[in-house]
Amino acid sequence: MWIVTHDGKHLVDAKHFSIEKNLGSKEKKFAVCAHLNDSQTVTGSVVCAYYPSEQSAFGDLMRLKEAIEAKSDKVFQFTD
Repeated sequence: MWIVTHDGKHLVDAKHFSIEKNLGSKEKKFAVCAHLNDSQTVTGSVVCAYYPSEQSAFGDLMRLKEAIEAKSDKVFQFTD
């Protein structure tokens, strides 16, 4: 699925998504990451958006899931 990252700097065709801990911040502790290939390594991934809690990251992941299930042909936009 095509997505645009929260900062608008990346337009990527992601293969799968995950919620990851963001160890570099005390305020934005989690991130939704888009993986560009079939492996879940750091190489080939991009941060879609940062979140203060795992629950808020999960909310955006569910919003993305709904767009995928609706077979939307629109580009999914992550926001801050």
